[in-house]
Order: sequence, then C-alpha cells, then structure tokens
Amino acid sequence: MSSQLFSELERAIRSRNPVAADGLQPGLPDLGIREALDRERVGGDHDALVEIFSWKNGSKLSDKPLSETSLFPRSVFQFLSLEAGMEHFRGFKVVADVTRETGPLYALLSAIAIRYFPLFWDSGHGYLVVDLQPGSSRGVMLVEFESDDPLRQAYSSMGAFLRDAIRANLQNEPLMCFPTAQHGKG
Repeated sequence: MSSQLFSELERAIRSRNPVAADGLQPGLPDLGIREALDRERVGGDHDALVEIFSWKNGSKLSDKPLSETSLFPRSVFQFLSLEAGMEHFRGFKVVADVTRETGPLYALLSAIAIRYFPLFWDSGHGYLVVDLQPGSSRGVMLVEFESDDPLRQAYSSMGAFLRDAIRANLQNEPLMCFPTAQHGKG
C-alpha cells in the first residue's frame, strides 16, 4: 500500500512542482536506515521511517525560496533527510533537558524527544513528526512550539498523511492539517 502511495505522491508533486520533485534525494537501503536509527538510539517502531526514507532521503538543500521547494502547496515545510531528522531529534532531547525545571513544558518536550521523529520542518518552530510508539498507528503529528496547542494530531496514520499530500498536490491546496495562518506562508 505505502509504495503505491509514495509513487502517487511523487507523480502528484512532479505534476504540480517539478522543482520540488527534482530536489528529492534517492532513498536509502532499509538496513542502513535501521542501523543509523539504532546507532542514534532512536527507540520505538521504525517501520514508518524505513518506508519514507527508503522512498526518498529528504530534499536537497537549495538556495531557492522555501515555498518553491516544499512538497506541499502554499507551504514552506521542507522534507528532512534521515541525517537532518536525527539532528533535530537530538535537538529535541537537548531542549527537553534544558527545560527540565519548567514543569509542563518539560513533560511535553520529553514526550516529543522520545516518541516523535521529525520528517518535515518549516525552518522555524514547526514540524510534522511521525509517532514511533510501538503499537501506535504511526500517526503524523503537527508540532508548533510557539502555539498554545504545541502538539496535535495531524493524521491518524502515515497512509492518511500520504493520501492528503497527494490530494493537496493534485488540487494545489494546502494540507488539511495546517492551520489557516500556515496557508499564507511562503
């Protein structure tokens, strides 16, 4: 199912935005992905990460405006490579440790640092992350550190996310998970 959805997504992105499609990096071998995640001590269920990073290893860095290289219409979110995702994941842990004294914020950041792996980043304070908790539906969450509601479910599963990304590209509309303010970015 997922490989078909990834193929459909790539066709939809290429149709809407060839620049973004051309910026996609080749996928990585499954075993290499799992070994890298194990070396970094990324716990949980790695299946969703193996699926997405074996499809493509993020987008190449570019000097073009973020809105031109985003895989999503009317968005600046960039697809992180596995290496960049691991750097952000480590960053989540550092921030959680720094905020240890701040109570509720620490609890939220600790949960994010253990359970959610960043896939897309808006180059600011927003992420689309995948749930790594074993037994979860591998849902996709929206993290907005500057929001009153910094962690909320965007999609109940990776499949739901992929189907919406396909729809968004085919209809040249934003992802359904983005708040109205995000629609105007970029």
